[in-house]
Amino acid sequence: MKKIEKLAIFGGKKTIPKKIIHFSWPPKSNSAKMNFINNFLKKDKLNKKGFPIVVEKFEKQFSKLVGTKFALSTNSGTSALHSAFYALDIREKDEVIVPSLTFHATGTPLLKFTKNIKFCGCDEIGNINIKDLKKKISKKTKLVVITHLGGHPCEMDEIMNLKKKYNFKLVEDCSHAHRSKYKKRNVGTFGEINVFSMDRNKLLSVGEGGVLVTNSRDLFEKCLLISDFGLRLKSELKLKKNKKYIETGFGFKHRIHPIAAAAALFEITKLKHYINLRHKKLNFISKKLKKIKGLEPPITKKYVNRGAFYSYRIKYEKKYFNNTNFDLFIKALQGEGLQVRKAGNPPLETLPYFKACKPKKIKSSDIFFNTTFSIPTFTFEKMDLINLYLRGFQKVCNYFYKKSFYRDK
Repeated sequence: MKKIEKLAIFGGKKTIPKKIIHFSWPPKSNSAKMNFINNFLKKDKLNKKGFPIVVEKFEKQFSKLVGTKFALSTNSGTSALHSAFYALDIREKDEVIVPSLTFHATGTPLLKFTKNIKFCGCDEIGNINIKDLKKKISKKTKLVVITHLGGHPCEMDEIMNLKKKYNFKLVEDCSHAHRSKYKKRNVGTFGEINVFSMDRNKLLSVGEGGVLVTNSRDLFEKCLLISDFGLRLKSELKLKKNKKYIETGFGFKHRIHPIAAAAALFEITKLKHYINLRHKKLNFISKKLKKIKGLEPPITKKYVNRGAFYSYRIKYEKKYFNNTNFDLFIKALQGEGLQVRKAGNPPLETLPYFKACKPKKIKSSDIFFNTTFSIPTFTFEKMDLINLYLRGFQKVCNYFYKKSFYRDK
């Protein structure tokens, strides 16, 4: 029988006793980054189209990175989503399907356009469940929104087959998925308009910011009209039907701050390096967790690349732990000094804001939310800390394991 140590919540010794920084993100600003931004501030100029050169450079580089014709930077990912829904002309009676398991901003802007929102359950990854999507989709469905949760791409072959059959519009929320790939194809290239977040926690971190991408000039111009006004509209609008709004735009101002654009232009060249560091640490944890019965590391399908790998979610199987309450298990881990919490946000249909949609509880999303917990997405951290986390997992698991499990061993 393995040694059972007294847990810290019951008076035992903590696994990580000291108050230390467990996760350092966004990346610390070094002299090269500060010099880059300071140089921009000293030489800040508008391009010939009437908006900051640094914004133009970033948008060109981002569209090249993803593989789309157009990119438009905004002040947040939420603003980018709002622009996308507006450009796609979502109206009051339009039927829209969104994932139940996602950050609320994937769906909150939609409520300004329609209350006819259907929530779709999740698969074992946490992504939109294809079987449930097939049940809920209809000829009335105008838009489907998907989130590549945790950086893991959704099942795009099946989604695109449904898109072809039902002719709905598609928006990819790629906020977790910078540089993620589905069968060697970049996420952000499947939908009509696709959105990335650049807030402080994301892989491409600028404090606050977002960016949307599209291959449609019409949709790009409509997103521009709701995001900006002034000289940029006069130079960027090419289509006659959009030019009539050239003086006013559509009444909103979602454009990115130039300093955020400068930070993004610097950081975009570092993404591959950050991803390599993060994958190395998280893959090491996954390999070790596979040896701890009852804790399942995140699943990554062989034909995808998680890219940013935003949020590392571990599945808890209580049948191995005498059916110990999930909240107590998390509390025990926290007591050992580990920074863990329930993974992600509550399913959207449980939130009061979406009450007007008259949603029903979705079992798959409820189970996923109440059986997974997250740890820091270690990137720059030392292996000593990661090994302490693994030691903490094993200690807590040993304490709650069934006695019959020991006998089986």
